Amino acid sequence: MRQRMTSIAGTVIGLPVSAFAGLWIAGSLIPRDHSATVTVSVAAPIDEVYTTISDYDTFHHWAPNMPTLERLGDVNGHRSYQMVDGEDAMHFTLIEERPPNRLVIETTADPPAFGRTWTWSLTPSQMGTEATLTEEGWVDPPLSRAIMTMMGWDDDTIRAHTAALKIHLEGEAG
Repeated sequence: MRQRMTSIAGTVIGLPVSAFAGLWIAGSLIPRDHSATVTVSVAAPIDEVYTTISDYDTFHHWAPNMPTLERLGDVNGHRSYQMVDGEDAMHFTLIEERPPNRLVIETTADPPAFGRTWTWSLTPSQMGTEATLTEEGWVDPPLSRAIMTMMGWDDDTIRAHTAALKIHLEGEAG
C-alpha cells in the first residue's frame, strides 16, 4: 500500500513539474524577438483612418479588449498613455506621428516581461486606404514564449486590431 501511495504521489508531483520543465526548455529554444505584419483594405479616406488609429483617447471604443487609457505626461515630446489591468500596467508611447501615412507606437509592460512597437503604414488605394500594421516585439520569459507559440498568438493581436479598424470604419457589413 505504501509503495502504491508513493507511486501516486510521484505521478501527481512529477507530471506537472515535467510539463513545466518541458515548456520552459521549449520556450528557451524559441527566439525572444518576433515580427508580424497584417494588411487590410479599408473603405475610408486615409485621413479618417489616420485620425482613428492615432486617437488614443477614444481607442477603447473600437479596439478589441482595450480598456480606457489614461493620458500621461509626454515622454521626450511624445504622447504617452497607460493601461492598468489588474496588477500589471502597460504603457503606450506614440513615438512617431507622420499624418496621414505613418504612426509608430511603443508598448512596454510593467514589470517588463514583453514589449513591442506597432507601425501603422497607410497608403491611399482605389478602395480607400491600405492599412498595414507591423509588430516588432519581444517576450522574455521562456514559458510565455512557449505558450504564445503553441497557441498561435504571434499575430493574433494585430489581426484583431486591423479587423476591428475595418469594422469600425465600414460598419458590420463592411
